[in-house]
Amino acid sequence: MITVRHATADDGPSVIALFALLGHSPSMDDPRAQVERFLESGECVVVAERDGEVVGATSAHVIPLLHRAGPIGRYTAVVVREDCRGNGVGRVMLEFTDRELRGRGCVHTEVTSNISRTRAHEFYQRLGYERTSYRFAKELEGGE
Repeated sequence: MITVRHATADDGPSVIALFALLGHSPSMDDPRAQVERFLESGECVVVAERDGEVVGATSAHVIPLLHRAGPIGRYTAVVVREDCRGNGVGRVMLEFTDRELRGRGCVHTEVTSNISRTRAHEFYQRLGYERTSYRFAKELEGGE
């Protein structure tokens, strides 16, 4: 059985390890403090557990926009452990997080995904997401 809940700082090591599966390399010096700072800033982090073990995580950010009637929720990461994919974990995490974002006033959600993650794109489309734009990115000089 899958349980979905808001993450806590104690989930830090599991969340950071899951994000590493996406190719992100956040500092592992103090993952508990890293997640705690993120949560204290008002960000949304949700985890999925199976048999008491964290097997999935999402992070989302509420963004106010001048050109929308209300803020949007942007998923900044969605990840499920590979051996748990295809079992509904991602779907229930996104449904839970969508409810949270609606509760924060969001009128729209969007998810960004690396162009090479075609299986993830198919998953998002099955959930009703449509490709609506391109995203362009660049590193800022002096940034981390």
